[in-house]
Amino acid sequence: MLPNRLVGGGGSAHSYRHPLLDKISLYTQALQNVPDPKARRAVRWTPMAASLAAILMAFDARCTLGQRCQEGLACLAMDFNRRRRVGRTYTGLQKALERQSGDVPPLLKGTLRSHVIQALGIVRRQDRWILLAVDGSKEELPRTRSNEREFGFSDNGVVPQAFETVVVDVHTGLPWDWRIGLGKDCEKMHLEEMIGGLPDGTLLL
Repeated sequence: MLPNRLVGGGGSAHSYRHPLLDKISLYTQALQNVPDPKARRAVRWTPMAASLAAILMAFDARCTLGQRCQEGLACLAMDFNRRRRVGRTYTGLQKALERQSGDVPPLLKGTLRSHVIQALGIVRRQDRWILLAVDGSKEELPRTRSNEREFGFSDNGVVPQAFETVVVDVHTGLPWDWRIGLGKDCEKMHLEEMIGGLPDGTLLL
């Protein structure tokens, strides 16, 4: 029986630190020994630590990203103290996630896909099809200089827009793959980029 170690004083205070991290770590094991792809020296925000922190932040209901980051750090502190200290600031985490954005997501996607394939193996043998749904939508973004520079304006001429296309496993709701592009992009363009990564026997909805 694991001890009832509570974390933080807010959104994560009722979560048990070790069982939660154990569950999440099942899906991040592929990052265990992955170095930061662009760092010139040893970093505290390794791909493993940064990914765990980002996932914990997504679970937290606090209003600001800074508050969510602090709760996540409290949860990670014990798990990493004996091995390697993690970073201590949201800014550092943000920079690490940006550095690692090209290398880490494909590894995590592959791990999640393999879990889905194993879990749904029987269902798929019966149905003979792998049911994936695809949908695209345009999202208005905060009017910041970085968003205006990265995404530009599309059809409204008022705020920056991004176009998102997601392929979802119908049985589980798991995002199988996704693309985020300029507001002028389209679903067909994004799907053409992802089509080579879809499994054999896919039926797209």
